Parts: sequence; C-alpha cells; structure tokens
Amino acid sequence: MTCTELRELAHAYVDGEFESAERSEADTHLTICEACGTLVGRERAFLDALHASVKQVEAPAALRASIRARLDDESRPSGAWAVARQWWPVPLSLGAAAAGAMVWVALSARAQPSPQQQLAADLHRHALPLDFVAGDIASLDRWSASTLAFNPRIPTLALRPVGARVVSVDHAQPALQVTYGDPQAHPATLLVVYDPSQRLSGEARRVNDREVYLANLRGYNVVSWRKDAVVYTLTSDLSESEALALVPAEQR
Repeated sequence: MTCTELRELAHAYVDGEFESAERSEADTHLTICEACGTLVGRERAFLDALHASVKQVEAPAALRASIRARLDDESRPSGAWAVARQWWPVPLSLGAAAAGAMVWVALSARAQPSPQQQLAADLHRHALPLDFVAGDIASLDRWSASTLAFNPRIPTLALRPVGARVVSVDHAQPALQVTYGDPQAHPATLLVVYDPSQRLSGEARRVNDREVYLANLRGYNVVSWRKDAVVYTLTSDLSESEALALVPAEQR
C-alpha cells in the first residue's frame, strides 16, 4: 500500500472498515512510514475525542418496558399461523422440526453474502489506484497472464474497461480487480479469484444460460458466478436489472 492510498483511506482504516488483507498491507506500511503513522495517529486521536464527547444516556424504565412488551406481542403467533395452531394443537414431530430447522438454516446461509462479495464491495467503494491502465480486454488479458499464476480470462462486458490492479484475498494467492467506466466515474468493478472450493452465496438467478448469485452490499448490486475453478464477482452502482444484464453468456 502506498502513502497516497493510505492517506486517502486513513479514516476508513481507523474506523476498522478494512478487510484483513488491506489491513495487513496498511499495518506493514505504517511500520516503515513515519508520516503516515503520524496521520493515522491524528485520526485516532480525533475519533477518541469524539467518542469521549458523546454522553451515554440510559433510556427511561417505562420506555424499555414498553418496547419489551411490544417485542413479546410480536413473538406470539398471529394470522394464519395462529389459526393453524387452533386446528393442529399437536406439537410437530422431532423429525419434522429438525427438517424445518435445516431448511431455515440452509436458506439463511444461502442468502448471506460471501466474504469475497464483501471484499468486492469494499474494493469497489475505495476505488484504489490501478496497476495497469488499458481500454481493451486483449491488453488486460496479456498483462494479467504475465502477472498472475492462474491466468484469469477477463470476460467482455457491455462496459469499457479502464484498467486493472492486483489484490490480495485473505492472504491467499493474488487476485485480479478490473475497473470499468471512465476516469471520473467507475460504475462497475470485477473481482476475479481462483478458488475451486468457494461456495457462491446470495439470491440465485439464471442469466444468459448462467447461474449467478445476487446480493446487495453497501448500496451496491453484487453479482457472482463461476467458470470452472475461477469465481467472478461484479460490483456496480447500477440498478439490479442493469447489473444482471452485464453478465456475459455462458460459453460452451
């Protein structure tokens, strides 16, 4: 991580918004750069002073009791479920209850964004400087093939690429981030990671004969798909329909 990058993101570093890989890069830089260390120290001092100035106020007992009572009311069965309980008072069998719990856990886990989707959203938001600038896929493919061991193939999207950078994912082998748009506005970034074991998360969709997974993180639409052992995660400022429309068709 360079001085310019750390100075632009010092507040995010102090607030704890960095992923583990980015924080490791920043920590390493701070051990050798006194100027950036001083800047981060100022940011921390400001944040500590701000926290110290905030008065801790306890809610009145009557308000807490009212909220607790409303939560108790909402936890009771109502509507169709309450009617069903009247006609079916016998408790569910242990097997049925366990099966229902397994389905609920599976659906909940499937809806949660993956660590890679979270990292992709953070990288898109920070808009860090590019390692290689190019406006065509062929040049980016040649550069990435000479830079990364797994030789990622960059798909053609309905957006113009402006460049790419190498990023670290959980201290594993380097990954590729491709930025699309123009010098002033970057509506989309694509994170390309070699990870044959990763399970994709989010809302499953079928787009252009390809199974994709959609999540919304920090106001961005994040779409993930797999091609063999490579996982692609596209993060954009676009609407859900526009983001899904960018997904390339499955090549047979």
